[in-house]
Amino acid sequence: TGSTDNLGELDHNQKLSEARAFNVRDLILTDKPNATITSTKGIGPSNLLYDNHLPEGRYYCRTVKVEVGTPLDSILPGQK
Repeated sequence: TGSTDNLGELDHNQKLSEARAFNVRDLILTDKPNATITSTKGIGPSNLLYDNHLPEGRYYCRTVKVEVGTPLDSILPGQK
């Protein structure tokens, strides 16, 4: 999930967040082509992670969040 700060035009930030997310997805797939990626999206500045009144907050909003999950059946074969 890619995100941005709240500076600039909303449409530009949305596209930027999507580009960030897809670039990270492509990087992961380059290294691990068999990886299962269930979703890739950009959320623009819709869910700000940090206070955008400070430069540091805007900097930390320019991110991509990657969530890694391991299905339980791969840890405990035969058990559900």
